[in-house]
Amino acid sequence: MKVCCDETTRKKVMGAHYTPAWLADLVAEKMMQQIEQPVHVPLRVLDPACGDGVLLEALLKRMEQAGIPCAEACGVDAEGMVLEQAAAKLEGLHPTGIRLVVSQVCFCGPNLPT
Repeated sequence: MKVCCDETTRKKVMGAHYTPAWLADLVAEKMMQQIEQPVHVPLRVLDPACGDGVLLEALLKRMEQAGIPCAEACGVDAEGMVLEQAAAKLEGLHPTGIRLVVSQVCFCGPNLPT
């Protein structure tokens, strides 16, 4: 198994691009516009490339502000270290009753360096 020497090289090989907070907020706003209101059942949210969780964070905050119930928020990423950051960020903000799932999965194939 080849190990990348520096963070920049590893991010390039993995194709890692992190969403800036302002863009995550804009995307969360647009997503909220697509939710038919009123919502009577808890929603499930999936981010299949969550990185450090900035999009999930923005969406969960907007859902809570709008009074939209969320039953489960699931973030998936290939990078274990950023998933730890996402879990720490999201555990502190989600309302009680939401099941938070953060999973490490690589959809790119087994031959990528880790």
